[in-house]
Amino acid sequence: MSALRLAGQGSVSGAELSHRLSVTRAAIWARIEELRSLGYVIEASPHQGYRLIDVPDVLHADDLLSLVNGSRVIGRDIRVFEETTSTNDVVERLARDGVREGVVVFCGDANAGQGTAWSQVDFARPQRSLVIGAVASAPSRRKRRRN
Repeated sequence: MSALRLAGQGSVSGAELSHRLSVTRAAIWARIEELRSLGYVIEASPHQGYRLIDVPDVLHADDLLSLVNGSRVIGRDIRVFEETTSTNDVVERLARDGVREGVVVFCGDANAGQGTAWSQVDFARPQRSLVIGAVASAPSRRKRRRN
């Protein structure tokens, strides 16, 4: 997604994508087909390559990652869920499982979390919410050694 977004109105060849990602051109084609099945409109030309024409109004982790473009901490990993009880529960579970700091969790609908009483507004899709959580850690407080 990053390469397609960075190309703007231009195209990116399958060979270039294959080289960048160290996968076969067949794997690139399969991923393009997967994105198309999710509603992405991607034009393909034998001599020009792939060009992103339009994106759907959905949350998709790869697309969100392409928009933050190399974040060093917050947003370096993005997880998207259609529905969950609470993003705080998801974030807590991820932290317990040892994910790195900076994971951001997006959820289309949370139905039992602390924020559900006030977060049921999404201007893009009526009757939906957008709930976000993140894994963060405080700097360690090691004692400094005096020389």
